[in-house]
Amino acid sequence: MQVNQQHVTQFQNVFSNWRPGANQEQQLTAAIQAAAPSAQINHEFITRFVTDFNTIVPRIHLSTTAQQRLATAFATVLTPSVQVTTLEPTLTDVRQVLVESGLSPIQAQTVACDLHLMAAQVHPDMLEINVK
Repeated sequence: MQVNQQHVTQFQNVFSNWRPGANQEQQLTAAIQAAAPSAQINHEFITRFVTDFNTIVPRIHLSTTAQQRLATAFATVLTPSVQVTTLEPTLTDVRQVLVESGLSPIQAQTVACDLHLMAAQVHPDMLEINVK
């Protein structure tokens, strides 16, 4: 399954424009709806991610490569047609990108879990997966 490059670009724009304290919720919601138009993602999960990400943004440096990796991961896990088997390594990559960008493992795990909650609504048949 190929991830739509336009969706990756939309998510990359979200992450490249993210500034501490800025409300990126509307832009993130639009990117999520583009990637998974038929999914009913609980808005509370999006708000939770935005809140957590706003907390960590001042503490990390997201390089262009890191933004691209995060954008690709978001587009991948929120694409309804991707294989469920790709979800665990992709969520693990989100955690890894954030740790490499200067975040503590527990903070990175929190953000990966926020994305996991959204992914579970796109992939209701998703088995329990572990983010390493």
